[in-house]
Amino acid sequence: MRVVAWALLVITICAGLLIAYSLYAAELKVIQAEVRVVPAADMVTQFQGLHRAAQERALLGKAFQEGPADDPTAYDFHIYTVHLRNNGFIPADWVRLDVLPQPGAVLQSDGEGAGYVPAMSPGEIQLVVLAQRGANPARQLSLTYFIWSRSYNLPVIIPE
Repeated sequence: MRVVAWALLVITICAGLLIAYSLYAAELKVIQAEVRVVPAADMVTQFQGLHRAAQERALLGKAFQEGPADDPTAYDFHIYTVHLRNNGFIPADWVRLDVLPQPGAVLQSDGEGAGYVPAMSPGEIQLVVLAQRGANPARQLSLTYFIWSRSYNLPVIIPE
């Protein structure tokens, strides 16, 4: 009987440690954040789609200023990629990346919407911002995600 009691005590302690680790590790880690600047003239189809959606007020994203104008040579696409790691036992749901607007930013395209990062695995999320040509791509991004129906918000800095 004493052996069973000790075995149950050890199992209870292990279960408690597992739950404590699950709560402790319930967050995403940013491994790397990078930006790639592509002239809108090189991505004319995407530019025309965003231009049409903005004109028809059907944009899936956020407009920071009126526009864009018809000329794609006046704009750049800033493509932000954030590499993540989920070390917890619970997947991260509704992972979303937003940009804090800076001078020169025209609009943010939501594209595919919110992402998902499985438990104990890496992930990646992208954000596309249309900016005036020559605008500084260094920005502060906001990473929002849910684990166990709890919202987390993490700032991500893209250096110059």
